[in-house]
Amino acid sequence: MGIGTVILLVALFLGVGVLAVSALGGARSRGRMRERLEEDWGRVRSGSDRGDNEPDAELWIVADGASAGDRGLDDQAWGDLEIDRLLPELDHTLTGLGRQFLYRQLRRARSWGHTPELETLARRFSEDPDSREAVGLVLARGGRGLGPGLWTSMSPPPPPPPTAWLVFPPLGLGMLGLLLAIPAEPRLLLPAVGLALLNMAICALTAPRMNRVMAPLRQVGQLLVVVDGLLALDPALPGSEEARACRRRMTRLGQVARWVRRSPHDSDDVWASLRAYLNLLFLLDPNALLLGTRGIRRRAGDISDLAHWVGEVDFARSVASLRAEPRVWVRPERSTSRGLVRGI
Repeated sequence: MGIGTVILLVALFLGVGVLAVSALGGARSRGRMRERLEEDWGRVRSGSDRGDNEPDAELWIVADGASAGDRGLDDQAWGDLEIDRLLPELDHTLTGLGRQFLYRQLRRARSWGHTPELETLARRFSEDPDSREAVGLVLARGGRGLGPGLWTSMSPPPPPPPTAWLVFPPLGLGMLGLLLAIPAEPRLLLPAVGLALLNMAICALTAPRMNRVMAPLRQVGQLLVVVDGLLALDPALPGSEEARACRRRMTRLGQVARWVRRSPHDSDDVWASLRAYLNLLFLLDPNALLLGTRGIRRRAGDISDLAHWVGEVDFARSVASLRAEPRVWVRPERSTSRGLVRGI
């Protein structure tokens, strides 16, 4: 048995082991998440549930803060009503996008009657435990990290990458070619080591600038994971037809964004470590950045539409969970004859 065959068998064995460990970790993670969703449904929240997370006003600031005639509550009214203290008790969302939509709904001071499609979806989650659990598992894959930073990073869109970054694909492919050729020609080991050191240096030198422009691409990757999950669950979800059309236009961008997304629910420490090494050797992040930045600039409108859809679904589910809390809800009515408030 030659050395090349041995190397290939060892690589195959290690690959199968990594996949098995990753699959086992993913199954355990989904089981824990299902239990948490069941426990949290209808549970009364308190101010301590939010921890250090402040109400996220990013969507409100970007989409509504500068608009005229639709400002809703100004800063003075918002502070006087102390809604920041109330918000943690109302928040049953699972993603950062859902939390942003909750904040926006309150800040715009719009009646729930303005969104009949969300009322239909909220009633569905209230009446169908299987649907709300399945949707909750998908939304939980996005987590609180999906949303914060998305809107500000997309407004304005990230700048195009420098022309010098066009060398990244040849360097990555060259590294792959050398590694494949080493079993047949061991003398190529030294050039491979030299190219690996060069690629590592490029990753280190481009990291400060890359971190800024990679953030929206990672958000897009995680957003598409949630969108694909929701579309696969139920094609009849309100807004799914428009979301499916947006998703089709983002097929190529989705393939690139999948490389750079990082989610604690989709990978474990083993895969994260392996991916970090692969990135240093083959310049995965720089190449994904080069290919993805232009797609983000071209599809900014579709990204915004999909983010709105995911936020609305999470928000509607949050409303249904809030209604399931074991509280006595009342609707005060003012009597015009006596000047009294009834229902308290």
